[in-house]
Amino acid sequence: MDWVVRLYLDVRDIPQGKGGVYLLFVGELLDYVGQSEDVSRRLASMHHVYEKETHTMIAFIGEEDYGTRLSLERYFNNKYNPPNSYIGTEKQTGDSLDWHKISAEERRKAWKGLEFKEFPIDSLHAREKTVFEFSQLQITDNVMGVPSIIALRPEDTRKS
Repeated sequence: MDWVVRLYLDVRDIPQGKGGVYLLFVGELLDYVGQSEDVSRRLASMHHVYEKETHTMIAFIGEEDYGTRLSLERYFNNKYNPPNSYIGTEKQTGDSLDWHKISAEERRKAWKGLEFKEFPIDSLHAREKTVFEFSQLQITDNVMGVPSIIALRPEDTRKS
């Protein structure tokens, strides 16, 4: 399966009524990853993280299947651990509770993690309607015997 990724500067440009995964950026920093059956509506209504004035770019990955959206959301959250995303209950319990007592801006400043490298985060790509693609590749079954889904860039799936 392939996914198309589009970058948007304004939530009003995201197609209405489309399910998918959304990645919120502040500059090149991946700040938050979420999923919704209607990404445009989710971000246009009151959202607990999205701030039009703060988030400079929105990456939208169209996907209607709920389970696949969750897999993609988990992939990005687990790989990049964005400062304002929850990953399961890891950031909601124990010592992590202090992390959520500080402001979103303070979390961004304190964040240490991987630099986002899945696709370029550049406003020109949004203005020029550039499309990036991801491919699905099954590497293993998880502990429950269910095929694991990971999202890879096209160049990661090419055989040398």
